[in-house]
Amino acid sequence: EPRLAEAASYALEDLFGLAAPAGDALAARVAADPGAWVKEWPSGPPGLGSSVKALAGLGDARVLPALAAALERPEVPHDVGFAISCLGGTAAPLAGALRRRLGEVGLDEGAYDRASPLLAGLTALRAGEAAPEVLRVLRGAPEYRGEWLRTAALRALGSFGPAAHCAVPELRRLVRGTGTGATEAAEALWAVTGDAETVLPVLAEGLGTGQARDCRAAVGALGALGPRAGAVAPRLRALLAHEELWLRVEAAIALWEISGRAAEVVPVLLSAWEKNCHVRVRVAECLARMGPGGAGSDATRVLRAELLSVRRHKAMDGGYGSHDTHEDEKLLALCRRALTGHTGRGTTS
Repeated sequence: EPRLAEAASYALEDLFGLAAPAGDALAARVAADPGAWVKEWPSGPPGLGSSVKALAGLGDARVLPALAAALERPEVPHDVGFAISCLGGTAAPLAGALRRRLGEVGLDEGAYDRASPLLAGLTALRAGEAAPEVLRVLRGAPEYRGEWLRTAALRALGSFGPAAHCAVPELRRLVRGTGTGATEAAEALWAVTGDAETVLPVLAEGLGTGQARDCRAAVGALGALGPRAGAVAPRLRALLAHEELWLRVEAAIALWEISGRAAEVVPVLLSAWEKNCHVRVRVAECLARMGPGGAGSDATRVLRAELLSVRRHKAMDGGYGSHDTHEDEKLLALCRRALTGHTGRGTTS
């Protein structure tokens, strides 16, 4: 029954790794029905079919022919980039097609919709050979959704690291600007060049913005600098008492990355854990890097309680999110990792 098979595929696409027992069946369905690789909608861009998304969510290389075909369509499905991110390095053979299609994108008002899935795929693959094409997009982003497009392009260049050296002059120009754009350019410039002397003043200035979102961007970028950002540690400590919960969390994580001192930030992280379930994966990522020796006994208690809970951490009555199960499996894996091995680099004082 085709409708039953489609319904099953639709259910499996939200399970990611938990759908592994159905991997062979999904691969067989994908191979048998190329016509279902992409779905067209009455309005909006096309999307990948359920079986293709479910197989990609497993990181299964057998989905590559479907994704390669999707990249040859006149309009690339909007979720191709996410599917490639699930595959990671397995999708490396698609880098050339992603680069070629990005080079063909017209930089008009529709540029963001056409370029964003391609940029997401190149970012996931860290495909530095595409730096010239990404730089073209960065320089030529139109006014309409241009900020979004520049953000995606800068994220891609940052993921390429030193391979994006051709973009350095443009990045240095952008860091002389203001606001989030300068912060994002500084983050990319650090990833490409490691030039802390240029980047640090820009990011420090970003801490002074009155917008929590802009401040969060600067905080996250400062954490990536590690000990080289030691001069801003006092300002990050001040943010641990900020009224915005996510900013407190990001400041705590960045402060640990800079100072290596867990004791001053773990209470902030655990308080946020209890107040907002949506922050738990982010907190658990940090605790896993600290390890049990760094995070301390209070964190151990919280992590064990999460593992013993029979209820998904985002569970709610009357609704669910499509990635809730995947996020919860990720949270549980991080909790186990945090409890079983010390991977941090700092002290607890």
